[in-house]
Amino acid sequence: MWDGKSKYTKQTAEQTPSGHVYYVTADFRKYPSILKSVQDRAAYFMGAWLDAAKTKKRYPNVNLIQNAEEQIRLLKAGGYATDVNYVNKLMNIVNRFNLTQYDKGITPDAWKNQQKASTPTAGSSTGYYRVATAYANGKYSNQKAAYTSKENAIAACKAVGGSYKVFSPEGKQVYPEAATTQAKATTAASTAKDIYWIQRTME
Repeated sequence: MWDGKSKYTKQTAEQTPSGHVYYVTADFRKYPSILKSVQDRAAYFMGAWLDAAKTKKRYPNVNLIQNAEEQIRLLKAGGYATDVNYVNKLMNIVNRFNLTQYDKGITPDAWKNQQKASTPTAGSSTGYYRVATAYANGKYSNQKAAYTSKENAIAACKAVGGSYKVFSPEGKQVYPEAATTQAKATTAASTAKDIYWIQRTME
């Protein structure tokens, strides 16, 4: 996954809906391997929101689409690329190299059942540690990135700063660690029971 800070800056061509070409200088995420790039891109496609209120996904059910052209059209409609010929260019590559031969053919129902059968656990390859400002009701607010490695997620969170936190695959905040609320104050005259209670809450 992305470390949250490595980037490659270059001038890139963009297009208006009418086909007018213009250029911008933009930052692109840089990865140590192709695998890390693919993993992070997949996490983005499945987790990107279309609106600030987080009520509609930018690429809804992109992971359930079984047709290459249909999936590419969904990415284009979601604003992933401005090239007016984006769909045709990618489909030419798919057809030229017969890339559909590598499709596993998993059906949407099979994928859903697979997800139900494998509940992600901390550090598992099926779950992601997400860098976001909050998590509630299955939604991440202002998600910056997602990682299979907890350490990489924490490093990215530190780089981003601000009010960002790291959440486990189950949605539990793991960085910074949530402060433990001390139910009562203690003094030098605390009883042994009070001291034992404090030790237990700090473990």
